[in-house]
Amino acid sequence: MASSSFGSVFSKLGIEEVELAKGVDADEVLEWLGTKEDFKAKMMKDNKKFSDERAEVETAKFLLDAEMVNRYIAFRKKEADPDFQRVSREENFSDPKTVALYAAWLIGGVGLAYFKNVIAAPKYASGEWEDIKITLPDWLPGQGSSGDAAASAAAAVSSIADSLHHLS
Repeated sequence: MASSSFGSVFSKLGIEEVELAKGVDADEVLEWLGTKEDFKAKMMKDNKKFSDERAEVETAKFLLDAEMVNRYIAFRKKEADPDFQRVSREENFSDPKTVALYAAWLIGGVGLAYFKNVIAAPKYASGEWEDIKITLPDWLPGQGSSGDAAASAAAAVSSIADSLHHLS
């Protein structure tokens, strides 16, 4: 059913016709994604932990998923537009919430660093400020006498287990 032009496109891609999902234009795959080996190399570059065999399997799976291939081709076409990055940057920064979020993170990060390095560190170093010590009530697990009781109970169980082990 494939004409010689399709056969030549598939041979250029390095795949059989059945290895490409129906509804995908082989010419566009070749133009925007390259050959199967090109795409496999990109897959390995993007996923450094992939072995050669795993990249081969994932590439084959990808080429059989018409929706993903067509979406990726559409993305590559959009990405080829010289204004793509400028437009996406403008879209992100035109939203006041995004700008406010960036400002909050920057101010918070600078503010914490300033407090730690300029205000707190010299006061701790001079002895003007002391470490904060919070004592917790004895009834909390791991505190005070109840913690000692738990430790002694664990030691008793351990010694019993050792005794039983030596008897057997």
